[in-house]
Amino acid sequence: MTPTSVRTVLVAGAKADGVAVNHGNFDIAHGADLPTGTTTEQIIATILITRETAASAGYHVGSAGVTWLDVAAATALREGLATRRVDNVLLVSPFHSAIALARAAGESAGYDSTALLCIEPDVATLAAVGTADGMVVEVRRRFLPNDDDEAVGALVEIVKGAGDMEGGPQGVFVVGSGVDIPLIMPALAEVTSLPVSAPEQPAPAPAAEATPARSSLFASSTAFLNGQSPTAPAVSPAPAPTGPVVLEARGLHKAFGVGAGAIPIIHDINLQITAGEFVAMVGPSGSGKSTLLSILGLLEPPTSGEVLVNGVSVAQLSAKELAGVRGRRIGYVFQSFNLLAGLTVAENVMLPSLLAGQTGRVQYDRAIALLEQFGLAGMAKRVPAELSGGEQQRVAIARALFMAPQVVLADEPTGNLDTKNGRRVIEALYNLNAAGQTIVMVTHDRSIADEAPRLVSLLDGRIESDARQARQHGAAWRALH
Repeated sequence: MTPTSVRTVLVAGAKADGVAVNHGNFDIAHGADLPTGTTTEQIIATILITRETAASAGYHVGSAGVTWLDVAAATALREGLATRRVDNVLLVSPFHSAIALARAAGESAGYDSTALLCIEPDVATLAAVGTADGMVVEVRRRFLPNDDDEAVGALVEIVKGAGDMEGGPQGVFVVGSGVDIPLIMPALAEVTSLPVSAPEQPAPAPAAEATPARSSLFASSTAFLNGQSPTAPAVSPAPAPTGPVVLEARGLHKAFGVGAGAIPIIHDINLQITAGEFVAMVGPSGSGKSTLLSILGLLEPPTSGEVLVNGVSVAQLSAKELAGVRGRRIGYVFQSFNLLAGLTVAENVMLPSLLAGQTGRVQYDRAIALLEQFGLAGMAKRVPAELSGGEQQRVAIARALFMAPQVVLADEPTGNLDTKNGRRVIEALYNLNAAGQTIVMVTHDRSIADEAPRLVSLLDGRIESDARQARQHGAAWRALH
């Protein structure tokens, strides 16, 4: 999905592994004079019309995937789909599209595994992609400096280690969004013994006037994703977050016990979470971070102060009304997974709708679509005991997403996992955030926290610092809204 046009492709096959049976392009209306949500409505209309057209031609559309390039638009689309109750639509980040390209390139070259280098204007991701199954077995990320020469140096360093990645990549495949790949290919090829290749790109458009900062290296070149010829617009700095506040704490206090024996846990917490943010909370044991997350998730009340959801205080809501807001607006991921042993994986994902008395094919298909998003659709009929810890946590995340919540709260989601599975879970959360999902995560792992675009540190029940971390601007999975 781009701000100006949409390309649709109808692909046959049970897993969209067949041929393209229909495709088309159309412009979407945009402009200051148009009503808010026009773009979202056009995208949703296209999805619905495509389903109807396919049905009339004898095809059944099992699911739709939307690849976005504008994070704010993706967030609006996610909310619009939930409001309109349009199911089985997955938002797929450009990185996931690049994985499919890397897999195809590896198959063409006869590789068992390919190192995919996906470059955004301010971050580079190196992933080892298996050719047979498309599985990503290792991911490395590096922020890119604003200076072009330094950015190329950082790319060179990350490519140097491609051959040492898990899975033994036999080649490097380079793609980029907002990046002029041919300019950096020679530098990358010099530092590795692996063959370095890139998608074939159309000839560049005539050069425009010089643009600031990233004009030469980071020209807009996204042909590998949307089939359009590259252009070279001016690149302006990313704006500060301006999205709506979806979750807020005002003057929160929490103490356990009463009277003189009361034990204070958190003190005068004020916090705003904006739509589309990824926020990590850290602090030593006893700092109050999990208690704060539980209060934000409406799982327990504060001693004083209030929580606001979409600007509305929940202080006066009944227990039933609180449960309704929690079920519709907030998804919660627990450290201990909290999957029900007697239910299948699909039934665990469907649990929110089962508790609401909603069952049927629509709910099951949504569960399968979410499991597919996490690479677990083949395990839908298994029970939790048959899954690894990392797989169980990803099922728990899928369950948290089932009701299309505005915010996902994750309490130590890697606390019971080894390093490898922990990284896969964190990767899954970042991919969700890249598709517009708001994430708030408590973690004890400082290395994980230091990667987050926004870091809130608690100490002795108070917010010690609340900082947006440096050099995040322009990265697709950490984009500002």
